Amino acid sequence: MLFRSTYIGYGIDTSLAFAPVGGSGTPVSLFDDDVDGPFPIGFTFNFFGIDYTEFYISSNGFITFSADWDDGCCSGDLLPTTFTPNNLIAFAWEDLDPSSGGTVEYFTSGVSPNRILVMNFISIQHFGGGFPVTAQVLLYETTNIIEIHTTSMPTNGGNHTMGIENDNGTIAHVVPGRNSDWTWSATNEMVRFT
Repeated sequence: MLFRSTYIGYGIDTSLAFAPVGGSGTPVSLFDDDVDGPFPIGFTFNFFGIDYTEFYISSNGFITFSADWDDGCCSGDLLPTTFTPNNLIAFAWEDLDPSSGGTVEYFTSGVSPNRILVMNFISIQHFGGGFPVTAQVLLYETTNIIEIHTTSMPTNGGNHTMGIENDNGTIAHVVPGRNSDWTWSATNEMVRFT
């Protein structure tokens, strides 16, 4: 069920400590340029004023709340854009290939009303091999906070995007310098969208 409420906006905070949530969960088998789901969030999560209980994972470094099956190949788009994919959280959107190695998994931890959805990309290779990405996306129940904890996101010369975009691609909040840019990399950092 979808519910629209008044949308105020998101703030981006990059000053907080890198502190990924430990644990392991349900493995997700993704091929190159693939999307899988829906997967249960484990609670109701409000994103840009709409409530969701399920999400999808793209092999190319983002999660989405839409069942449009656009995998985002083969580069991180400049956000916002009305072209699909939309309705997404891009943690390292680029041409990634889980079939070349690494682990994709998710789990829900904690107790209501303070549960957290944890989605892990662990040592996922860029297409062609090498430059592995390890990152975690956290969705918080009640507060609807989004966190991206990046252990390693090396640049490989392709355009990468880190940010969030609404369901029709008209509003986005992107980390400065990380909007379809090939120069950024990240190690042991956290970004929060509130």
